[in-house]
Amino acid sequence: MTQTARGHVKTGFRSLWILVSTVACLLAGNVRADGVGADCVRQGGMSGNLVYQYFPGTAVLLPNTTPVGGVFGPWITSSDSAAWRCTPLASMASGNTLSLSVQGYPPYVREGNVVVDGDTYAVYQTNDATLAYIARWRFSARGQMSDWQPLTIHPGGQQDHPESFSIPYNGGQSFNLGVDVQIRFVKRTGSLSPGVVTIVDPMYVRHSQRLSSGLTSVGSGTYRIAQLKPSTVNIVAGGTCTTPDVHVELPPVPASTFSGLGTIASTTPFSLNFRNCPAGLNRLGYSFAPTTSVLNAANAVVALDGTSTASGVGIQLANGQGVPINFGTIYTLSNYNPNQIRNYSVPLEASLFQTDPTVSGGSVSSAVTFTLDYR
Repeated sequence: MTQTARGHVKTGFRSLWILVSTVACLLAGNVRADGVGADCVRQGGMSGNLVYQYFPGTAVLLPNTTPVGGVFGPWITSSDSAAWRCTPLASMASGNTLSLSVQGYPPYVREGNVVVDGDTYAVYQTNDATLAYIARWRFSARGQMSDWQPLTIHPGGQQDHPESFSIPYNGGQSFNLGVDVQIRFVKRTGSLSPGVVTIVDPMYVRHSQRLSSGLTSVGSGTYRIAQLKPSTVNIVAGGTCTTPDVHVELPPVPASTFSGLGTIASTTPFSLNFRNCPAGLNRLGYSFAPTTSVLNAANAVVALDGTSTASGVGIQLANGQGVPINFGTIYTLSNYNPNQIRNYSVPLEASLFQTDPTVSGGSVSSAVTFTLDYR
């Protein structure tokens, strides 16, 4: 569902000895750094495995109304903030600038596309003829975090992320390169039935490097696999909460009300309503995603959309106590009762938030997408 705010200002012994000696020599002759600017080596990962990072076990609700080709369930995340440990090389000390990124690769056959929250994703088959998935990834290093990038290519190649981080030499100090992979499921046929998901490794990732001198490299020997362990994800059939759209009208406010950056005005309470929520879940939660750019993440301020005529302000989304929400965070519905079908309500607030030194009058409009999380 979408909440819209509108108003008027806003991844034999002799033979044995010869063999061992040969292998040792070969290994000694091939030791090299993995990267042209920084030596990025795989770290232990989850459960001490150098290759895999796993998705958590969860139950995914398949609503009875899901059409063939429909996306269902929440984004499931495989996260490792220290997937690789990178040590800058002497090549950087000579004045080269390093651009660092992470590529993605799908091991399954692509079949068509689907648009989710305004972004186009490739749909990938699984070893279950009735189930498909979509995927996206992001990466982090030295306090920087990229945006989510939808996976769209056919198997057989690597997809570049459009973003890269400029990494200074900084005396050769090592740093972590992290990666998050998310997947959601797609109903391929009308015969999709509840049960355990058998897809194993929906996405591979590897680091990608470029020096300002023109040299490039990819971490082909240190790739990571975002993996679903067998029998960890279970698709559960059933209904779903109904969540009607909410349109919030912000009252008019004079431009003179805004006295400087961060001024908040026109605060308007409203509620998200969950109707006929199913029983039998371990948890029910919700999350928010902006449909316009985020102007101030700490304060949950999103930009106005193209229909707005006002300027200098954005729209802030906060909980019922006035605390800004975190986009992408799953909030648990604390009073969810797994023993009965019930209705629930979540109080929120929308406000105007001054983002520029000068505010000009006019109309304001923006929207935030609300997603339910069933577990």
